[in-house]
Amino acid sequence: YLLAMQIFVELGLHVVLINVASHEWSQLRHEHSQVEGDSTAKARLSALTRTSTKWYSIAAVLFTVLVGISGLIYFSPADFVKDATHTVAWTAPWLCLVVLTGLQLCILPKTAILEGCGQLPTINRIRFWQALAGSAVVWTIMVSGGAIWAMCGAAFVRLIGEYYLVATKYRGFFQSLEEVTDE
Repeated sequence: YLLAMQIFVELGLHVVLINVASHEWSQLRHEHSQVEGDSTAKARLSALTRTSTKWYSIAAVLFTVLVGISGLIYFSPADFVKDATHTVAWTAPWLCLVVLTGLQLCILPKTAILEGCGQLPTINRIRFWQALAGSAVVWTIMVSGGAIWAMCGAAFVRLIGEYYLVATKYRGFFQSLEEVTDE
């Protein structure tokens, strides 16, 4: 359910962002943590980054609220299950997972821009470490008896990796795009 709703909200826009950023990147380069090159291409890439970040931020808020609430309704136990002897405390992990996924949606346009700008070696290296760390976290949570919380652990590791890319590794990259005025 969560994945289906996330795909619906994304609408494949990140693929378009990768392609458009790639087109603009052909006239730009990454030097000393800054975007350098043709001023028109840089202005268009800056506008693309700003616009997509705003759109995805709005989509993330809507996603978090609507999917969070609809999931609570959809997954709430039916009358015939209420008599069961075992119940699973799923609401806190569900809400945690929805919030983490919403935060990932906020970061998605910037990671798509980075992919389009040829930063794939770094992105793939981070994703490799995310996969390793995510597996370790999931297994640790499962062995510790956290079961359903394992999904949140994996989502948290992914969020941390993507946040590191955008806010630390490529901070100068995005700051140089924020400084651009539209031409």
